Amino acid sequence: MIFLMVADFNKDAKKLYEKMGYEQVGIIPSFYRKGINEHLMMKVKSEKNPNNTLVKI
Repeated sequence: MIFLMVADFNKDAKKLYEKMGYEQVGIIPSFYRKGINEHLMMKVKSEKNPNNTLVKI
């Protein structure tokens, strides 16, 4: 799994991460700055198996 955080005012970045397969899994209030929430995003990493098909790990 891959995690990242994106600030609530950065809606364009959040949309980009969602297009890349990330999902919001939580909110962290005032992590870097008071009054600005961070969206915790997660993506399940995929790897190719010997048959060349994607497998979630």
